[in-house]
Amino acid sequence: MRTPWDGYRRQAEWDDHGETYPLVMDGPDLWYLLEIRHEGVFKLGMYFLNKDGQDGNNRLRDYMIEIYPASLNWTSFDDVPQFAHDAESQVSKNPPLAKNRVLDFWGGVHKQFVVKGPSKYYVKIDRNYSFNTIASLVAIDRMSGSITEDEKRGLPLMFGIRYNAPNYMCDHLSERIQPALEIIEKYDKCLTNTKMFFTLRKDILNCFRVASEENFDSMSKNLSWLLCLWRDGERAEFTSTMHQAWGRLAETNPDYVRLQQLFLRQVREGTWKSPWENLR
Repeated sequence: MRTPWDGYRRQAEWDDHGETYPLVMDGPDLWYLLEIRHEGVFKLGMYFLNKDGQDGNNRLRDYMIEIYPASLNWTSFDDVPQFAHDAESQVSKNPPLAKNRVLDFWGGVHKQFVVKGPSKYYVKIDRNYSFNTIASLVAIDRMSGSITEDEKRGLPLMFGIRYNAPNYMCDHLSERIQPALEIIEKYDKCLTNTKMFFTLRKDILNCFRVASEENFDSMSKNLSWLLCLWRDGERAEFTSTMHQAWGRLAETNPDYVRLQQLFLRQVREGTWKSPWENLR
């Protein structure tokens, strides 16, 4: 993932350290409590990267994601054992609302679910007797409902640089585009029904192909976001936007940038020493 404070991409993950337990042991697993505070329909996305899964026991990673209702009003995670007890109790009493399998993800894989708010959910990433359980990203995207205050402020640590989904204009459309607009309108109405969310995906993909063939760039770009398609144009725009944010950081906090670049140079030269070494 890319860290705005560092100005580059870095490998990161949550890890249940299941490698310290026998492969035949059930757990420990990764858990989190998902709280949707706003009214509407939201897309829950998770990204997994089996970065070292080409050899040894690292290949033994095959998970099951399960989502359960969370009826408890959690305000603090200080009591971790109590949270674990209640979460496992909820799982034992109720079937999952949704589940999906994560395997063959050496090259990275996204998993997506649709959830409604306001509500709370337990999300369990089951180790499934794997070597260990790792996850690199959890993201929430609003699909319907009122815009939130967080969206108005923009992405954090971007220093005012915006990176939002594009809108498209509906003028000078060809006859081939009109059926596509009808499908998109139908799709928007289905967002309030989570069970129908993925049923129109193929139709939306056909709309994207038509918009691309007709060179209707704004519409094809908007649909590529909707379909989570990562094209060369989006890659270049993302990189450019991140560089702008890094430049804005350099303007507002030049001392931080200077120290960060010094740190990178010392790491490359092998001269950097951890401050913890003096405590050994």
